[in-house]
Amino acid sequence: RWYAICILLGAVIALVRCRYELKKKGLPQDFYDNFFLSVIPISILGARLWYCISEPSSFMKGNFFDSFLAILGFTGSGFALSGLAVQGGVLAGLIWGICYFKFIKKRYPVSLHVDLIVPAIFIGQIFGRWYYRI
Repeated sequence: RWYAICILLGAVIALVRCRYELKKKGLPQDFYDNFFLSVIPISILGARLWYCISEPSSFMKGNFFDSFLAILGFTGSGFALSGLAVQGGVLAGLIWGICYFKFIKKRYPVSLHVDLIVPAIFIGQIFGRWYYRI
């Protein structure tokens, strides 16, 4: 549970930092709130898929349906979602961010969002890695 707390703390601090940078630039502070709520589950899904692609032998047992359920985290004894790869989470978040700011919230250029959000990803990584020190 400490890992989840550290990751969530990093995500919240990253959002606060983005809101602060928006305020400095004279933009509405709540501009990233909806994006933040949508990118977290998409990043978790991307992290899980990247892990499953990188470890196919762990999931390709039996028929296709059993393998698919194993990828989703369902085992014979219940639900256990173990195995996430941060590269997949960052990649899925990046793809979602480009789509979100290019097609949904087109008010500002994508480059502005990259400048504001990418340093926040590093903040999230720093706090997420604290887990290994606790």
